[in-house]
Amino acid sequence: MNFTDVFINRPVLAIVLSAVMLLLGLQSASQLSLREYPEVEKSVIYVQTVYPGASARTVQGFVTTPLQRRIASAKGVEYVTSESNPGFSQISVWVRLGENSTEVMTEVIAKINEARFE
Repeated sequence: MNFTDVFINRPVLAIVLSAVMLLLGLQSASQLSLREYPEVEKSVIYVQTVYPGASARTVQGFVTTPLQRRIASAKGVEYVTSESNPGFSQISVWVRLGENSTEVMTEVIAKINEARFE
């Protein structure tokens, strides 16, 4: 007599055993703690500059691109995006996960100050 023959010959035993396993599985699932979905804080730092009267191309060439290169070299920066408009630019700095956003912002400010006196 095979293992499966026991359950074929006794269907009530198979149903009861399946129900017990289902209940134990539901109880175990309800007691599990969720650690796979941690709270993630995605930090973005925005740098805005004003260059009155300048075209978008001038703002990009003289302000946005040099600042973007400096900021991208800061410790803790994941990536940098920018947008240049006539007389105005905005640089978005994405902070790497796990980094302290305050420390990264201090580093970004230091990089901006370096570029300011260049």
